Amino acid sequence: MATIGRGASVGLHLEWDHAFGPVPVTLLTRVRRHTDADLGTEADVRLSVGVFKSGPVSAGVFTQATWADAKATGARYGITAQQATTTGLPGFAAKSGWLSASGGLLWSVDVSHDWVVVGSVEGRRLRGDAARSPLAERGSNHYLSVGVAHRY
Repeated sequence: MATIGRGASVGLHLEWDHAFGPVPVTLLTRVRRHTDADLGTEADVRLSVGVFKSGPVSAGVFTQATWADAKATGARYGITAQQATTTGLPGFAAKSGWLSASGGLLWSVDVSHDWVVVGSVEGRRLRGDAARSPLAERGSNHYLSVGVAHRY
């Protein structure tokens, strides 16, 4: 199978932040189109809720759903007739629809007024044609990320 090269996407990010008493809530939506039009468009909705705050340590939980058009799903999970011939895999035309659903934990630690260590643990499950694709070795996976952020 051909690999998908590196690339970039452009899009729109809308975010609503509110506090219900001491509980911060963030709802965001993103729509992004890959700069290579053959790789399609994706959109997601994420809800995050703060669940812990003590001194410099904060934590929250989130859930996210991601949708992809037929080009985006097909580029990653579809198998064209030519690919089927060369690989021996059955052809698979991936259509648009829900791509994945995920949930996890976000955290941050303020190490100074300007610097923050951030991280997350996430579980993701493929949905729709992505989950049914012969290319999907597993229907779910987990991520751990840690980073550093600077406040301006």
